[in-house]
Amino acid sequence: MYSITFKAKPQKDKNWVKIEMVLFQTGYNQVPKVTEVIALKKDWDADAQSFIENSVDNIELNEKLLELKKDYLKFATGCEKEGRAWSPIQWSHHFDPKENQSEPVSGKKKVKVISFAKCIDEIIEEMKTRIRFKNGRKISSKWTARNYHYCKKSLTEFTETKYGRKLSSFYYRDIGEDFIKDFELYLQEKGARNGNKAGLNERLRQLYGIFHYSEKRGVADVNKEVHILFSRRTSHKMGYENTLYHTRGNSYSLIPVSHNYTLYSIRHLYYQ
Repeated sequence: MYSITFKAKPQKDKNWVKIEMVLFQTGYNQVPKVTEVIALKKDWDADAQSFIENSVDNIELNEKLLELKKDYLKFATGCEKEGRAWSPIQWSHHFDPKENQSEPVSGKKKVKVISFAKCIDEIIEEMKTRIRFKNGRKISSKWTARNYHYCKKSLTEFTETKYGRKLSSFYYRDIGEDFIKDFELYLQEKGARNGNKAGLNERLRQLYGIFHYSEKRGVADVNKEVHILFSRRTSHKMGYENTLYHTRGNSYSLIPVSHNYTLYSIRHLYYQ
């Protein structure tokens, strides 16, 4: 289900309002889209979501809003009929000037809707060919690509076991704190059965990388409220020991891990 509503947005001059579209799609947060329509506040009928037709100007403004709504609904309907993945964020930018949809311009980035599995595949392909230099030495990232391959394998097994769904059916709208928490628990239980840690530390670190990679490329709907923090603390008897803090609201659960990681935060990773 998807819909468009209009709301009046107050201006500095309280006698005037600017009309804002609110784009809604089931399973997503509402996304506001400011229009260029400005008029007197007293002429706006909030219940009817239109201007009182007491002048030729207001009639023309209503026609403009209807035409705008028609264009945006046409895009959404087309996506649904063709079975294309889309989101309100992508919807809101569809009619933006082309220069704002390709390369970053004035802080704006292209919005992409691709599956979570596809994001991981893109990381793997990039890492296979990436070369970096450290202390004057050429270093390949093939091992990093290999690690992300195993991370994807773990996530694939997890989603099929826990949710009965293929990883390829997941988009970022499906991945929130509950998904992260379930994945952590799945790895812990798997490790307990096998007498090892099931790669918990590495998988969570790689998951951080997936979020970071996706955000930088403008993938839609990364959940900015998901936080995974790695904190180092010192144990006088055991040397360095780490604890993973998983935060839900104001509560924290502590999960011991084994490697010395510095602080990581999967937070606001979407548009850095």
